Amino acid sequence: MKKILIILCLVSMATAYSQDRILSKALVLNAGIGGNINTPLNKNIWEKKMKPEINFSLDFRSQFKKNEMEDGYYRFRVPTWWGIGVGIGISHYRNSSSLKDSIDNADTLTRYIDKDKDFCKINIQYNDVKESVSLTYLDIPLYIEFGKPSMKKVSGFCKAGIKTSFLISKKNTTRSGTYTSSGFYPEWNVTLDDVEVLGYYEKKLEEFNELDKISKFVLWGVISGGVNIPLYDYHKDKFARWILRVSAQIDGTITPISTKRDDSKEIIKGKQLYLNQINMFGDGSRIFSCGLSIGLIYCL
Repeated sequence: MKKILIILCLVSMATAYSQDRILSKALVLNAGIGGNINTPLNKNIWEKKMKPEINFSLDFRSQFKKNEMEDGYYRFRVPTWWGIGVGIGISHYRNSSSLKDSIDNADTLTRYIDKDKDFCKINIQYNDVKESVSLTYLDIPLYIEFGKPSMKKVSGFCKAGIKTSFLISKKNTTRSGTYTSSGFYPEWNVTLDDVEVLGYYEKKLEEFNELDKISKFVLWGVISGGVNIPLYDYHKDKFARWILRVSAQIDGTITPISTKRDDSKEIIKGKQLYLNQINMFGDGSRIFSCGLSIGLIYCL
């Protein structure tokens, strides 16, 4: 992907030139697809299903200009190779995961001191555990763009910047499955189950609905590149007010999308599966999005 972006930058230099009419200000409507929530799930026991991320944005961009001299005097201003843009948009991410198999005793047998200060070994059996998460953000991108979008010739571009996102929805978050806990006491060679006061019972995971603290604010790094194709009327020899833009884009969160887990309610700390929180979000969960975007530029 990085090589593609470098090539697109070179294309932008080769295809755009000052003799063409270069747009100075424009509105850009974008729609894109891609996305992946990068989570710290153990791949040996979890199966993750990625679903496409979709995003929309409306940007305002302006080309920087410089003074052009003629006969020793500044006569007019011409566009440079650089522009700046700012916008507003919406992005939506979905992910789901499930345990490949029930976790067996060998994985879950753990030394433990119960509430009565007696030594025991805890056994937890997980069954049919599935999770699904949906996040929607309000985005405000700010970027620098390299290239001269021509209103007559095909041209290339690349841009880089940052994006601030505000969480506006975390709906459609579901959990399913059960777990069964029991305690083996070697001193008496006895196993206790269905003793709720000691934490031994069978429960549905929906009853543990305390989610990770999902960050309400996320900062991104953004880089993209592509081509601008003016919708030029050759028969009437008119410059294009509308320009089609096709690009590849890479987004990555600089700040994590979730804060530190709360282990205080766990029977067993440090396990690969958390009972009281969505497992897809842990310490340092981030989003990495690599996808395609198509847009329309309207020249002002």
